[in-house]
Parts: sequence; C-alpha cells; structure tokens
Amino acid sequence: TMPGPPASPSRRPWIDEAQPQAAERPCPVCAAEAGPVAIRGTLADQEIQVPDVTAERTAQRERLIGWTAHPDRVPGSAATLDLIGLVYTAPREAGAGYRPLAIDLSGAPGRAVVVLTEQPVSLGLATVPADRAGALGVESSAAFALAEGRPGLLAGFRALPYGAAEVAPVLDPLRFGPGTRRGFCEALRLWAVQFGLPAWRTRYTLIENPTRIALAGEALRTDGTTRGRVSGPRLARLCRA
Repeated sequence: TMPGPPASPSRRPWIDEAQPQAAERPCPVCAAEAGPVAIRGTLADQEIQVPDVTAERTAQRERLIGWTAHPDRVPGSAATLDLIGLVYTAPREAGAGYRPLAIDLSGAPGRAVVVLTEQPVSLGLATVPADRAGALGVESSAAFALAEGRPGLLAGFRALPYGAAEVAPVLDPLRFGPGTRRGFCEALRLWAVQFGLPAWRTRYTLIENPTRIALAGEALRTDGTTRGRVSGPRLARLCRA
C-alpha cells in the first residue's frame, strides 16, 4: 500500500491515534491560568518549615523598642550619617549565633551609623558620651540584636522579622539594578529625614566580613574588606536619577 500523508505537525507524536482516546479530563495538578495554585493543599504547604519563633520575635522587638530613643531626640543628633552595608561570604563557625560586629564611634561624635544587613548580627556600640542617644540605626532582612542594649541607643530600626513591610537592599556600588537602587534610595531618604539631614550629608560604604568598624573624623577603619564607597554628593545624584 502507498504510505499515507505525513502527520499534521499539530498532532502530538506521543499519542497512538490508531487507538481510541479517552475523553480529556481536567489536570488535577496543573496551575490555573487565573493565578498560582498549590499542587498539594495551599501555598503555605510549599514554604520551608522552621520552628515557630513568633513569641521570640515579639519579645526581641519589644526589647529593641525599649532601647530606641524618643523620635524628638534623633534629629540634629549627628552632623553626618554613614550607611554601612554588610556582606558576609565567610561561613559562621559551627554552633555560632549571630555574627558579632563592634562599632566604635568614640572618635566621631558628630557621625551616626545605619547598618544594612541580610544576615543576623549582634551589634556592639561605643560612643562618647557613653549615653549618646540615637547613634545607630538598623535596616535588616534578618533578625538582629544589641550586644549591650541601653535606653536611647537606637535611632530606629526596620527589620522584616520584627514586622517591617520592606527594608533596604544591601547596595553594591559597582553593580546594581534599578530595583536595588530604588529600595536603597527610599531608605536613604527615610533615614536622612530621621536624622534631619540632607542626602548630601550622608555616605555609603560596603564592607565584607567585618567584625570591627571604627570611625574617627572622616576616616573609617575595619578588619573587613571595603568593597565600595559612595560619597554624599554622589549619593544625592544617584537617588535623583
């Protein structure tokens, strides 16, 4: 017999069309076009399972609020503001808790610091005078703690585990996208207003694997690796773009 015409390209080659086909039934595991549908149960079933730390996070937040200065004490408390992004590439030692970071502002009484981090850190702060108010702010997508808390130490904080809707990304000055810049600049404006400063009176530094950071006048010293720095005037131009 002569071979029949070639199969239409629209036919699915893995179906034997010589056999009778069952009526098509709805796919029980396919996502509906209207939106995401979990394959099994709800979307919550696909989340990474971890212990419930809700009570712990609530207690941590209340403790940090108790160490945060009254908002009227923060504006005008510093002449300049250093935003410091932390990036960690070295693994924590087995059994270690939060990464420790000591920040020394004793030699820079006119400067304040806002730390941006994506990993849990325990922050220690030295200031002159020792009871200086609102010298430190925190933007974190992870939990953080204060090694030695005291009333008035914090200028404020935004942290996802403690209820913040969003926080600033850690900005790499050498490569970043528009979304990263937008989130960073929104946070910069918030903190500049918090301290009553214009954007050009700020500075941003990205540091890798630090355990100590000290400011003395305009200088910044650290045992980590400085991966980039952006001056206040350039930050102001960057965030107007």
